[in-house]
Amino acid sequence: MNKEQIAQIYARSESYIIPQDVQSRITGSTLDLRALKFLGALIEAIGPVTWMEFGSGLSTFFTARLLGADSNAHIYSVDHSDYYMAQTQNACREHKNITFFYAPISPYRHKLKSFLTYKSDYAVKIPDGVKFDVVLIDGPLGFRYGREAPLYQIASHLKPETIIVLDDAGREPEQRAIANWRRVWRDKVSVEFFPGHKGLAVIQIHEPAIAQSFPFHGSEIWKSWYGVQERLEAEGGKIALLYSFIFFFRSTLERVRGIFPTLFKKIKKYIRLK
Repeated sequence: MNKEQIAQIYARSESYIIPQDVQSRITGSTLDLRALKFLGALIEAIGPVTWMEFGSGLSTFFTARLLGADSNAHIYSVDHSDYYMAQTQNACREHKNITFFYAPISPYRHKLKSFLTYKSDYAVKIPDGVKFDVVLIDGPLGFRYGREAPLYQIASHLKPETIIVLDDAGREPEQRAIANWRRVWRDKVSVEFFPGHKGLAVIQIHEPAIAQSFPFHGSEIWKSWYGVQERLEAEGGKIALLYSFIFFFRSTLERVRGIFPTLFKKIKKYIRLK
């Protein structure tokens, strides 16, 4: 789907009618009415989808209603709050084509950069071969944790046609996430931004399997690790801080172990040529 088609869907979505029982659930922490209208028009345009969302709630309820019991459609929903996830499960109990993943906030590293985001264990539970048609990123809390990392966790399940919808895209943390995705995937990233109350961005990564090996500078890597330490210390005390150090050491060691064998092979090959 190209930018013109996305813009046309957004324009048509202005007249999309959201049911009253869905509108009544809108709050300051949910998707707003304009975002729901766009998602409704998007699903209407592309048909049954394999849907991934970060942050369960109103979007899950609304999407499940739209997709119904279609055997070609499935929703994967990730949330870090077992309380809110349980509420969503109860609201969607009649719909069987939803897989919920409880993923508490945990340290995560991608290309040496550290994040606090969803615990990545959920990603290995997604069946092999599943490719998402739509990814909605509405979590975790943007100003506290940022929303950059979830896309890295599911990169192997993206396809060139995957439509990524980022809510609250007008805010600084979300704008920073978009900028960093551009650094990881370079010119393979296209972004269509729609201003509004909180802003909405529609993103496509045209070659998701091709990413830069080292997109982040050393100072950024150190700053991100230190930021994770500070957040863990504030939220969980010294035990969490120790866990962060162990996590950093282990993941760095794994990265180094992966680099050196290749380096040694290149050196040996060079020596043989000499």
